[in-house]
Amino acid sequence: VSESNLKAIIENTDATIYSLDRDFRYITFNRQLQNALKEVYGLDIKKGDHVYSFLKKLDPEEALSWEKVYSKALSGEIVKFEKEFNIGGFHNYTSFSIHPIWENNNVIGLSCFATDITKEKILEKKIIDSEAQIRNFAKHLNRTKEEENAHIARELHDELGQQLAGIKMGIASIKKLSNTDVTREERMTAIIKDVDNTIHSLRKIATELRPGILDTLGLIPSIEWMVNEFEKKTVIKCHTTLNVKQQKFEKDISICFFRICQESLTNISKHAQAKKVTVKVDQNENELILSISDNGKGIADEKLDNPFSMGLLGMRERAKIIGAQLTIDSRSSGTTVQLIAKI
Repeated sequence: VSESNLKAIIENTDATIYSLDRDFRYITFNRQLQNALKEVYGLDIKKGDHVYSFLKKLDPEEALSWEKVYSKALSGEIVKFEKEFNIGGFHNYTSFSIHPIWENNNVIGLSCFATDITKEKILEKKIIDSEAQIRNFAKHLNRTKEEENAHIARELHDELGQQLAGIKMGIASIKKLSNTDVTREERMTAIIKDVDNTIHSLRKIATELRPGILDTLGLIPSIEWMVNEFEKKTVIKCHTTLNVKQQKFEKDISICFFRICQESLTNISKHAQAKKVTVKVDQNENELILSISDNGKGIADEKLDNPFSMGLLGMRERAKIIGAQLTIDSRSSGTTVQLIAKI
């Protein structure tokens, strides 16, 4: 290969390419290296310059590590490694490959290749973070399931268990009475009332598991019912606006919108210290839009930006499942959760 062809090859590449002699002086280099050293370190290198002009720009420990790399390659080894640089506040990742140049079984210099792998590293980090999110979300789902199971068990034991025990005792006491006992009818009335209370408790537990209204009447009445129940339980003033053309939507969309609205209201009651909540559902030609706003203290930036914040992660994952867009805007004046889905 002629010198002109070799120069054309090393110049027409995205990689940084340079070679050093045994005294660590530049034999050749491409514009990638020349521009990088000029831009970052203010060096204007030329052939024959010692690589130390670059190394002395670094801190002593960093310079020593480079000297070790070059010396190791001069001993006949191929040295490959990745390095992270912080340039102007930006993280840059570079892959280096240092090869000995052999002539008559002697190493006469080094050929050095550096490739920017920042995009690959960013993608790798995203994959690692996504995997960590999935693992944490799975743990969160398992923990939530166990908490729900424990809650249902307590409800069954504390409410239904006691109520059924009371009914049993009431029936047992009636059996001891004669048909002419004047208290018999009174006790029967009390037992019927206990049965009604037990049925009410059973319906409440079933509703917490999955509101039947979502299947029978549809999403919009379910959201309206949920907000009304929330207002009764929390005494937080709620305003609901429903600008929709239909009451029922696809099952996956209905469940997603219902659960995200439910999670948002739960977060408000637990953390927001809000006095007012506005829930709005809008429908246009091909979109369904849910907005839940409060005038509370907002969500701290570190929690809002934390991909592992379980409540927010669960909402984001639900939105992803149906291909919806979820935004959470939080300021000192409160928080707004908006969910937009194609219909």
